Amino acid sequence: LAAYLLFHGYLQAIVAGSIIGMSSAGPLARLLMDTGLTRSDEGSAIFTEVVLIEISAVILFAFLYDLAGKPITPLSIAFIAAQLTLTVAATVLFGRYLLPKPKILEKVESHIQAREGVFAVMVAAILILGFAGQIVGFNSAIVALFLGIFLRRFFESRPVVSEKLQAFTYGFFEPLFFAGLGLYFVRITLQLVPATLTVFAVGLGSSVLLGFTLSKLYGVEPLRNAFGVSVKGGVDSALLVTALTASIGVKLINHFEYSAVALGIALIALSAPLLFRLRTPIISVKRPSGEKRILRKQLENLSAKEVAQTLPTVSARIDEPLREAARRCWDQDARGAVVVDQDNRPVATLILRDTISMSETELDTLKVYEAPLAQAVIVPEHEPALRLAALFRESGVPIIAVVDSEGKLVGTVLEREILRRILKTIEE
Repeated sequence: LAAYLLFHGYLQAIVAGSIIGMSSAGPLARLLMDTGLTRSDEGSAIFTEVVLIEISAVILFAFLYDLAGKPITPLSIAFIAAQLTLTVAATVLFGRYLLPKPKILEKVESHIQAREGVFAVMVAAILILGFAGQIVGFNSAIVALFLGIFLRRFFESRPVVSEKLQAFTYGFFEPLFFAGLGLYFVRITLQLVPATLTVFAVGLGSSVLLGFTLSKLYGVEPLRNAFGVSVKGGVDSALLVTALTASIGVKLINHFEYSAVALGIALIALSAPLLFRLRTPIISVKRPSGEKRILRKQLENLSAKEVAQTLPTVSARIDEPLREAARRCWDQDARGAVVVDQDNRPVATLILRDTISMSETELDTLKVYEAPLAQAVIVPEHEPALRLAALFRESGVPIIAVVDSEGKLVGTVLEREILRRILKTIEE
């Protein structure tokens, strides 16, 4: 109703209303992480609500966007609905079944002898599927969100790739995106102020009301849930730009309306996290004991190269027979080996348990690169030993490759060796 009073058109009102009333999962995820609620039941419930709200709003926007400027008939409505359904189905199929099941990314890791191979494939998949979604009016950000959800477990076991993707996103794409949003603003005048405040009040008020209602269904503290589902981010701004720049024969929104809605959303994006923090419990942080501080200090002063030089290197050439590599792991009591290319650069990790179920014929005929391989976890030679312990916990791999300034292998570190080093330090 408020959007209709502002924009004086039912189609424009519904489009603007779907954008104003939506939530954003990305900023909420960071907010939950900052407040220590990421792994809590309440945090999971709030995040689930926001994802459902965001996806529903984007689907509604895409439907209205495709419908605008066309004769509204049962056939046109059915055709647009079928398009959107196929887009969602294709994204789900690719993200949930085609990538993880046949282990496409694992094969990329083993066959493309470059550490950036998986990262490049992920960026390409996001861009290509996002472009495909844009063709049918589906927002590319939600396509990327689907892929992120389906590949969450893959990234959990590969913290290095996850860190690269996040750095690329927040360090490159996000600044460019938000810089582009300002290009469409009109000059700020007194007429813009009441429209902005109206959008702010209506957007925050409707989200808070929805959050209160959903809190009973999800069993979350009402105010915390209300402010959690009010969080705004980049997807709603992306939809605004799409509505403004649409070339479909119908003006969905003009520059003044765009500016009012964008500023109103910005105010909500600033205020909702602050209000959420007021309802967030204080997460107590335990201070490490004196012994732990001493242990941490000693491990920080110890480099990865110093640890690796005291241990035998467990590695396998990518083109050597699989049986020889597996036997080397057995002989050195290692649960895995670092796979290196012809230039002695780590490209993957051979995990011994993956070879146990293989037949004798497979062990005799396959090369290392033909076996199931995991991502190589690589650290520079001057990396603190304390970081190695964290990498073992985050990645789940049994062995870490230590490389020099040229990226060549200088040694390996097994998980048990770090544990032995910790125990030795404790005894001392």
